[in-house]
Amino acid sequence: MKKHFITVILVAFSICLYAQESYKYIIIPTYSSEIGKGLNPYGISSSIQKILNEKSIANKFQTDQIPDDYCEALILELHNNSNMFKNKLGIELKDCNNRVIWKGEGMGQSKEYAKGYAEAAADALEGLKEMPEMERRGTYSRAVKKEEPLTMVAPVRQKQTGRIYKPSNLYYNYTYFTDLVEKDQGTIELIIINGKLLGYNDDLESIAVLTPSEQNSEYAISWKNANGEKTSGIATLTGQELKITLSDGGQIKTIILQKY
Repeated sequence: MKKHFITVILVAFSICLYAQESYKYIIIPTYSSEIGKGLNPYGISSSIQKILNEKSIANKFQTDQIPDDYCEALILELHNNSNMFKNKLGIELKDCNNRVIWKGEGMGQSKEYAKGYAEAAADALEGLKEMPEMERRGTYSRAVKKEEPLTMVAPVRQKQTGRIYKPSNLYYNYTYFTDLVEKDQGTIELIIINGKLLGYNDDLESIAVLTPSEQNSEYAISWKNANGEKTSGIATLTGQELKITLSDGGQIKTIILQKY
């Protein structure tokens, strides 16, 4: 009897500890048809990441494969509740069983879309002070029989795409969404995050290598086009801007990316 009592107490204690565990991170969508077309419409994905980073809440962008720890993360959903006068956003955090774990709604004061949506997202996430806690990783049976363990039913994953990749040094414009990755001897690799949208084989693909020159902040660049052809040029990198000048079919092509 005493052994059984101790077993029940230990099981109950372990469940309490399990219930207090927080989710690992929040998955931020990079596409939202309710907001606009294309990747990161009106900069909303970047704005949300910035807000979460300021709150020290772990997050990653959604890409093209489901991660192994998908059911330990929360999936952020955006809902555009705007009217002709105000930009309004609803934000829901859902688990992998599509249950709403947390939600908020916010309003932006600016009539300009990018700024207004960023303000609405910040307002909606105002009440999210920390990462929500997991109730349980699975569904447990309520009956506890003597000398028998609790039964856990594995959660069901939704059919969503999302290999998780978290860029650390974003530069972007209305076409390119890239991550600058420092390599050996000052070399920088340019990883594109929206590759398939621009005709590359993969969303995550190395499209350029920047090699430092004798001139401060100036690099020689080897660039790969979506069709696989390579071209070269010069890149100038400052704290806030990456300017790329390429020779493309006898013409000069300039690409300017801004630091996020």
